[in-house]
Amino acid sequence: MKKIFLTCLVALISLSTYAQEKGKLVGSDTRLITTTTTTTVVERTPVTYIDLGIGGFADDAEGFAIDFGLRFTKMFTPNIGWDILKISAQTTPDSEIYPNLNLQAKTGIRGVTPILFGKSGAVYGYFDGGYGYNIHDEGGGFAWEAGIGVNLSKQLSLGLAYNNCSYTIERYYYDEDVSCEYVSLRLGIGL
Repeated sequence: MKKIFLTCLVALISLSTYAQEKGKLVGSDTRLITTTTTTTVVERTPVTYIDLGIGGFADDAEGFAIDFGLRFTKMFTPNIGWDILKISAQTTPDSEIYPNLNLQAKTGIRGVTPILFGKSGAVYGYFDGGYGYNIHDEGGGFAWEAGIGVNLSKQLSLGLAYNNCSYTIERYYYDEDVSCEYVSLRLGIGL
């Protein structure tokens, strides 16, 4: 029974292939139209952005904090990209005790939805990881950041970001584990 089924299947495939080569489908008046398609390759070069943010550190009751960042992003497809290098600094300029200055270098992945409104309005999300260093505490360690937002135009975006940097400070008699958490409203400007 299996041999008969396989023989019929091979015969049907052969007939379909022969009919398509001749320009007709079996049992139909529909003709096959062969078209030539050309594929255009668009080179997506890295784009530079300035990120400006205002927010605050989770452990700081002194007031607001600001951040400044510079990032180089390469989009592989219209929806998936790579933040090649993201250099940023967060500080509390109005702190009476000490200005808390964090410097970070990160890399990560970025995703963008298809256009939802206007000519370039889309929602984006990203995750970056790397190294962070706190100037005041003289300690550094793993830093990561996650964010979501909206692309308002091709050169302007607005979003929320959560940043975390964990490191160990060597004190005189003990080591202290520190985690800096920073939340901000961020404006991205393409150059």
